Amino acid sequence: MRFIVKTSATALTAIAALSAIAINAQDSEEKADTKGKKSDEFQLVGEPINCIRPRNISNTNVIDNQTIEFRMIGGKILRNDLGRQCPGLSKGDPISYTVRGTRLCNVDQFSVLRTTAGRVETRGRCGFGKFQEIKKIKKEK
Repeated sequence: MRFIVKTSATALTAIAALSAIAINAQDSEEKADTKGKKSDEFQLVGEPINCIRPRNISNTNVIDNQTIEFRMIGGKILRNDLGRQCPGLSKGDPISYTVRGTRLCNVDQFSVLRTTAGRVETRGRCGFGKFQEIKKIKKEK
């Protein structure tokens, strides 16, 4: 089963035309703290795990070139630290991955997608890291 995670409506339309399964990624809820107001911090929960069930993924959000968040049905957030920078990956980018079997694991890979002149192109391939549950904590500054 192939999953494509998109943030762009144009790219989503192009991918739908390619008969792929599309999942809309939501914008990151992380906000920069520039005015002394509350900012989001994270607390790690439990131990990192190797695999997750993709059918439980609600949406996926690329945070930066080495971090992807998986929001699960039920509200749990799993952060995937790739362990190294993924060339061409940046905040909000759409990604595509193929699930073999019933789990998405730290040994699987994903592709970074770009839309150019209405065409979806693959721009680099990187490997997932382990999945770590996180909880967002509001902190006063």
